[in-house]
Amino acid sequence: MSSSLDIRGVTSPAEPADRCCPSHRDWPVLAQHLLDDYPDATITEIVREVRRARDAVEGLDMDGEEALRVGEAIVRNQLSMLTGRMS
Repeated sequence: MSSSLDIRGVTSPAEPADRCCPSHRDWPVLAQHLLDDYPDATITEIVREVRRARDAVEGLDMDGEEALRVGEAIVRNQLSMLTGRMS
């Protein structure tokens, strides 16, 4: 049995969110870049979502660059939903 994951405006469920740069040095740098990329989000929303993503990847025993890359994908998805970029 197969199911469809059709989401309006997304061409593929595995399609990565746009990234501002290839990698981030640490979580504070990621947060700063997200402030620039999501002007419709409040700093409180950004900090909350970065904390949630960091906690999630740490719970999966990820660290370093992999943790930041996965965390960024989580945060960008959440902020896109919060700001209405994705419904």
